[in-house]
Amino acid sequence: TLRAVAQRHGCQFLTVSESETKVVMRARRRGQTDWEEVVWTIERAQRLGLSNKDNWRKQPMAMLVARATADLARRVAADAILGIGYSVEELDDDNTATAATRTVQRATARRAKPPAAPVDEPPLDGEVVDEDAPDPITDAQMKKLHAVFGECEIRDRDERLAYAHDVLGREIATSSELTKFEASQVIDALEALAATRRSAAVEEPVDAEIVEDPPLDGDA
Repeated sequence: TLRAVAQRHGCQFLTVSESETKVVMRARRRGQTDWEEVVWTIERAQRLGLSNKDNWRKQPMAMLVARATADLARRVAADAILGIGYSVEELDDDNTATAATRTVQRATARRAKPPAAPVDEPPLDGEVVDEDAPDPITDAQMKKLHAVFGECEIRDRDERLAYAHDVLGREIATSSELTKFEASQVIDALEALAATRRSAAVEEPVDAEIVEDPPLDGDA
């Protein structure tokens, strides 16, 4: 749907290369000469805890194409797709779609939220106030973000920024640049990854060391 809406508005999509481990795709708006390029690899899917899911095991190339297409549609046709935030493949990547569904519900609620009450202090002369500016990340979200990054053993700053880029599809220089909505997206993805790792750890058999019992008193 994302791709169809974008193409209907004149956007072009081009597959540069595709395989079961890496997909490179490009897209551009009508009238533009420069292409936006997106690369999705199986390693990237592994970092996000996706590669062990049923669809990814059965048809990895199709899932890589779907993810690259969704990223490109959000980049070149944000005005056309409006509230269509996720492709069906992205929703299906969560076993119950709970994380993505919660994110979509929050987005819907935000669009329906009534205007904020006027503040006590008026803006200074000449100051421009953007009433539609998104809410910034909260202190509670910042603490939660660091906690789930640690739980997922993603401790390096650059790795954390790269993970956020993979989830959001945009570059960020610091976690304080995240909006409240974006922080929720990253936290949801990290919690899903942590749950997947915990489940895998429980299912993995542990080889127990065999220790012979010492002889009892009087045993030969």
